[in-house]
Amino acid sequence: MKNEKKLSPKAKARYDKFIDATAEVFYESGFEDASMNDIVKKAGGSMTTLYKVFGSKETLFREMLDSKTSEMFARLRQTSVDYNDNIEGFLFNLGSTFIELITDDRAVALHRMIVTQGHKNNSLLGKIFLEYTMEPMANIIAAYLKKEKEKKNIDVEDTDLAAYQFLHALKDPYLFKKVLGLNIEITKEDKEKALRQAVNTICNGIKTRKV
Repeated sequence: MKNEKKLSPKAKARYDKFIDATAEVFYESGFEDASMNDIVKKAGGSMTTLYKVFGSKETLFREMLDSKTSEMFARLRQTSVDYNDNIEGFLFNLGSTFIELITDDRAVALHRMIVTQGHKNNSLLGKIFLEYTMEPMANIIAAYLKKEKEKKNIDVEDTDLAAYQFLHALKDPYLFKKVLGLNIEITKEDKEKALRQAVNTICNGIKTRKV
C-alpha cells in the first residue's frame, strides 16, 4: 500500500475510511458506475483530499485490492514456512483460505465486475485484478513447490503451471456459476470435498514423495 506508508496516523484513519468506502461502492455499483462522489459521501472528507491521496479511480481500485489482500497473503507466505516438507498440509491450509475467499459474496461481486468490465481500457482493470488476487496466490504455491522440487520431495515439470491448475480446480466448480447469478448453495461438505479432491489430484500429479 504505497500511499498508506506516507500518511500520518490521522491521515491513515481517513485513508482507511476511503478504502472501505471504495470497496462498498465498487461492490454495489461496479467500476464504471462507481463515482468518486459516492465514495466521498460514504467515507466523509472531501473530494480534494480523495484525489490528493489516490489521484484516480484506477489507483483507488489498486489500493483497495492491495489493502484487502496484503494481510492475507503475508499470512499465507508464513504458512509455506510452517508447512515445510508437508505438501498436503500446505495445500489444504492455503486451499481452504482460497475456497472461502472465492465463494464470499463480495468476491463474487468483484469477479462479476471484472468479467463485464475488465476487458475495457486495454484490459487495465483485469490486469490490476490479476496482479493483486490470483497471481500472488499462485506465486506463493509455485514458490513452495519449487523449494520442494529442489529438495527432490516432488517431481513436477512446471511449478507455476501446477499452482494455477490447483487454484482453478478449486475455483471452477463454483465461482463461474455464482458470477452468472445462479443461486447455488455451497455447503461446508461441498467445500471440503472439492478441497480434498484437488489436493489429492495435484499430489498424485506431482508424484509426492513421502517424507
